[in-house]
Amino acid sequence: ANLARYSLALCHLHNNDFEKALAALDAIPAPDRNGDLAIVSYQLAGVLIRLAPLKTDDAIAAGKLQEQLQTASQLLEAFAGANPQAPEAPDALLKLGHCQQRLAQLLAQPPEKQAAIQAARQAYEKLMTQYPKDSRVPQAVMERAKSQALAGDRGGAMNELRRFTQPPLQDTPVAPMALLRLASLHREQNQPLEAAKVLDDARKKHEPALGKDKEREAWVAVLRYHHGVALLEANKPAEARPIAWIAAS
Repeated sequence: ANLARYSLALCHLHNNDFEKALAALDAIPAPDRNGDLAIVSYQLAGVLIRLAPLKTDDAIAAGKLQEQLQTASQLLEAFAGANPQAPEAPDALLKLGHCQQRLAQLLAQPPEKQAAIQAARQAYEKLMTQYPKDSRVPQAVMERAKSQALAGDRGGAMNELRRFTQPPLQDTPVAPMALLRLASLHREQNQPLEAAKVLDDARKKHEPALGKDKEREAWVAVLRYHHGVALLEANKPAEARPIAWIAAS
């Protein structure tokens, strides 16, 4: 019966019907989520993350989101810990870090916030050390840098993100977004010229390939927009105007 429930959940996932997938997966008792059904915890956490709203309008919604992310974190931590050889284990750690980062942004008490940030960093570092050849490692490096910035260590975060200007990370798919985050940190510290330089170099390096990539081509406009904003903040409107015009078009 539980295998049938899991198969039904996969059908719902294939149809992007996450509410029904959640119901089917949740109907499988926690003690039975082992062996062939160990993957249930991973899938259930993934559905909870997909259903988690990006924004909350009130304290009640924020409380529900916090509970949702905490449940997903517990499921992912249990799955990754019990199934380190599973193909999904690296992705489980990446998702675990994501959940903890979002929790850190929701939590008001500094000790709880710092604990969530530390948990996120540990998840990313575990992925990087235990699965060094996994394709998700570059994203883990970028996300760990975001966690550092969230903890107030902007300098450490920027040093990590600068790794995406050198091999081997400069040639990874997430490099443009890592450099965009580096530029944003420069702007947060009133360094728009440095931000513009980072984005100018990033565009020269990555724009040609991004324009040919259907999954990432939208990043071109994002890079151009932020490049234009950085130049505008640096009091260079004449240089910013044509870039902003291209981004808008």
